[in-house]
Formats: sequence, C-alpha cells, structure tokens
Amino acid sequence: MLVLLLGFFHVKHELGLSNSIPVLKDDELEIKIQSHQKTVVFFLNNSESIDFANFAMFRLNGTLSFVKSYSSISSNFDCNDFPCPVAFQNGRIVNTVKAPLAPVPFSTWCYELVINNNVHINTPEELRLLFNKHGSFVIGVDMKKRPTTMKDSEMFYIASSSCFVPFNLNVSAGIYVFRSADRQIVRVSGDYRKYTKTMIVDPVITNISSRPYVAGFFLEGNNVDMNSEEIQLLNKLAHKYSEKIHFVPFYGGFASILADAGRIGWLETPLFVVFQSNNLKGQRWAIQGQKAHNFEFLDLFIEEVLTGNNNNSVVSSQITQDSHPLAIETQGFFEKINNDGKDSIVLIVSKRFSQCNMYISLFEEANRILEGYKIQFYILNVSENDVPQTLSIPSKMPMLYLWLHGKDIELPIEFTGEVTIADIVEFSVEHSSFNNTAPEYDSDSIMARIAEQYIPNINDLLINDEL
Repeated sequence: MLVLLLGFFHVKHELGLSNSIPVLKDDELEIKIQSHQKTVVFFLNNSESIDFANFAMFRLNGTLSFVKSYSSISSNFDCNDFPCPVAFQNGRIVNTVKAPLAPVPFSTWCYELVINNNVHINTPEELRLLFNKHGSFVIGVDMKKRPTTMKDSEMFYIASSSCFVPFNLNVSAGIYVFRSADRQIVRVSGDYRKYTKTMIVDPVITNISSRPYVAGFFLEGNNVDMNSEEIQLLNKLAHKYSEKIHFVPFYGGFASILADAGRIGWLETPLFVVFQSNNLKGQRWAIQGQKAHNFEFLDLFIEEVLTGNNNNSVVSSQITQDSHPLAIETQGFFEKINNDGKDSIVLIVSKRFSQCNMYISLFEEANRILEGYKIQFYILNVSENDVPQTLSIPSKMPMLYLWLHGKDIELPIEFTGEVTIADIVEFSVEHSSFNNTAPEYDSDSIMARIAEQYIPNINDLLINDEL
C-alpha cells in the first residue's frame, strides 16, 4: 500500500533548501536582517540557481538565516555579478571576502561568519589551507591582537612568521593581505582595503559570464610564481580591457576545465587563450610561444578578437627546414593526408612525455622498412598543434592512426597493438588499402638497438642512486 501511495505523491517544488527560502524586498528585507543576528542575503538578477548553498544551509540551519532578494536593491553592497551573497550582522553588512559560488568553499565562508572573527593560524599546514581559499585575506604576522582600525565584523587572521618559512616567504611583523586572484601576499602600508582588490579575477568567486570573454595564460601546476611575466601582462591587459574580458591566471582545477573545453590540454606553454565566457567549448583564440609574452602583440591580438577580425582559432606549428622530415601541422592536415595518393599513418606525440622519442625512432624505422609502399608516414606534435577536430583528445601518448586513401569521410583506424617495430609494420600493411605484404627485416636487431638507446641500464641506475 505504501508503494502505491508514493506513486501518487507529487513534488510541487524543486528539491533543496535553497529553493524554499523566502524572497524579500525593501521593508521586508530590512526587518528580516535586523531581527536576526547573522543573515546571508542572496541578491539575484533573474532566477539564478543557488544550489551551491544547499550544503551550507543544511550544515548551519538555525545558526545563520538565509533569504533571497533582488538585484535592484543591491547597489549599496558591491554586487556586480549575480548571484551575489552578502552577509549581515545585526542589520549591518559584514566586510568579509566575496562569497565563493561552490558548495564546500561557500560552506566554509558561512562557517567563518559564525565563529570568532579572529582566526589564529598555528601551523604551516593551517596557513596552506588559507592559501588555498578564494578571496582576499588580512593577516597579522607576529601580532597579539587585531588592529583597532578593523571593524569587529571583519575577519582577521593571526600567524607567526615561522609559519611562512616552508613556503620560502620571508615576512616580518606587520599586516599583510593575501589575494587568491593573483596569488600575491603584500605588506600593507596605510589602509589595508586598497590592497584587497585586483584587476585580475579569481574564477571561483567571480561570475565569468558577466563579461563576454575570459582570457589568460595557462600556468604550469599549482605552485605558480605570481610575480612572473605572465601575471604582469595580465594586469596590464586588464587595465585596458576589463570591461569586456575577465583576465585570469589559468592553473589548477579551473585550468583543467578550460583545457578540456578548449581541446588544448596537450599544448605547451607559454600559452595565452581567449574563450567565449558563455560557451567555453565554442571558438577560442590562442597564441603560443614567445609572441605570447609580447604586450604589443597581445594588445593587437585582443583588439582583433573584440572586432571579429582574429582568425587564430587553430594552433598550428610552421613546418621549416629544421622540422622533422615526417612532421605535419594541423593547418591543412586533412587536405594533405587526403591528397597524398597513399594511405596515411600518423603518429601523435607530445613533448610532455620523453618516451615519445623512442616511439618516434620506431616510427622512423617503420617508414624506412616500408619505403616505396603506398603508405605515407607523418608525425603530429600536439605540444605545438591542435588535435584535429575529428579525433577525440588522446588520454595517453603516443597515439597512432591510419587513414585509408580515398576514404576521408571515415574515422581513422586506431593502433592498439604492442609498441614494437613488428606490430607497427604489421598494422601498416595489414590495414592497407593497396594489398601490401611486409618485406623481410630483422626486428630483433632493430628493437635491441632502440632499447640500448632509450632504456637505461639497471647498473647505471644503481650507480646514480648510490651517488
């Protein structure tokens, strides 16, 4: 009977606490924030989702009050992007960092509203956790208490200078501001508030779709040198183009999202990319190499993007006399393999993996063995070239594909064998559209020679370890 009754149950509203909180305006809102000690108001422009707040609402139910209101009355609360959560205490705005719009960071932000606004950092690991937060944070180094100039509602972190030593940061007693947007920690002179904002934005706490474009450099890893040339260039560009473009240093999880969306995960840095903020998988514009460090070039590049005159949507290397004799580039890739009159076998490699050099040597040997056959060998380096659009982004390197002559509309045949000279030659001949048979060759001697060149001797490794 219970099962039958549940079958007739109708959910009238979306599930989640964020969908059931009241929507207030004007006098109603004023009464609400005055009547509770601590309240978070979500200012909304339209019907933006605040599902990210469900965890915090569940965790802090009864401790914080949550309500929604309208963007039209948010102008006094520094709301430029929506949704815009603002914290109040006894009717007054709490000068905390801008709320992150993700479940766990937002929950932490809310939790810090209900604890004492003096947070003591006692270990380097606690400082590391602060450096992984998003926003701007005021830190007192070797101080006993908060500055008298800070309001009681403002969060203040107190840390010993010794906590900074593992991060190679030499700081003395004083007040500092750490900013997640550009990963800088700066010593304060005068009003600390003027140090908390940057032209570069942190995408975790910024609605990037509030500008038509988002642009930045892809930086290696999470341990980013934010005094680097790239950061200086981003600041300079942001001062000129921030009304149309959010400038962001791409690193960590956000960089992974953009790399997947833009199909650029294998490209080598330096790499500057402009994305359409409301369509990250759509057209994007990229500059690779030293040109990306030239401000005048970047300036013109962005002007052309904004005026619709930039055609740099494909990253493609230039074949020169110094290029590998089998090299092929993305620009004109399909035109070349469809018009060479042969089957085309393409080895896709990346500079990120040194073992690719061994596979290139095997590929060169296969090309030599099958010289005179109607099989054209190519090498595509995706450290310097986009992956051709009809291929999925490789999850490993290297990859080997065969396009049959005259069948350009078909997907290529993917090599799945062992990476040996015998398997590569067999794959090339067996799938050929020209009924080829493999010639005789000494695969054992070829493999032994390549192994000697690329696989280190175990005795050498033991000697190096002892040293």
